[in-house]
Formats: sequence, C-alpha cells, structure tokens
Amino acid sequence: MEWVTPPLSPAAWPVALDAVLEVLRALGSETLELMHGWSLSDFSDTPEFAGLEWQAEVVALADLPELLRERAQLGFCLGRDDLFLTLPGGPEIKLCHEGDLHLRTEDEVFAAHLAESLTGRDISLTRRPAAAPAR
Repeated sequence: MEWVTPPLSPAAWPVALDAVLEVLRALGSETLELMHGWSLSDFSDTPEFAGLEWQAEVVALADLPELLRERAQLGFCLGRDDLFLTLPGGPEIKLCHEGDLHLRTEDEVFAAHLAESLTGRDISLTRRPAAAPAR
C-alpha cells in the first residue's frame, strides 16, 4: 500500500523530516537503510555525491540528522532529490524529487502513526488508491 503527501514547500520539508524522525524514534527504530536516488540538483561541483546515488547504506537513526546536514553541504536538497529511508523488513519512506513524500508499507499502524505526526504539522498523508488490475 502507498500513502502520499501533496507537494511540499521548501519550508515544509524540514517539518516533514522531523515528523518522520519522531515516528521512527517513537517506534524504537535504531537503524535504517538510506539511499539517494534521482536528483534534480546540480552536483557538478561535488562529484563525490554522484558516488552516493543508488548506493544503499545502513545508518543509525541517531546519526541521520547530521548525515543529512553533511549531504546538504554537498548540494543535496529535500524536495529536489530522492531520499529513500527503509526500515529493516518494513516501511519505505521516499522523500521525493517531485516534491512530495511517499510511504510504502503493509503496516497500517506505522502509516497511521506517520499520518498523525504529519497532520499535527499541517501536512496530510493520504492512502493512494490501488491500481486497477491489468486486463
């Protein structure tokens, strides 16, 4: 199942990330897999970032805010560049280059926690209708 937010303003991205981190901490997550994906930012001045794209790395949740600050120094920008956060055996959160946040999970409890945390910050998270079966 997939849930999605509407497009977020640049000012809303740190707020959305705080909501995600709050839920992960509250549910006892300690590590996650991080991967940078598609990017709209220009990294020509920081070729080392290209080596980070599409490379999964396991990070401690406690280290994630500092890691993202470091990546921002390389030019990474929430809402312009994909960032995948995947819990072991569970939900995948995609902070999307198209400006919205996606959640893919079968865990409706997790989805409800994230929706509540985002709603408390004036960001909606709605379930995307299932695709119609192919004929």
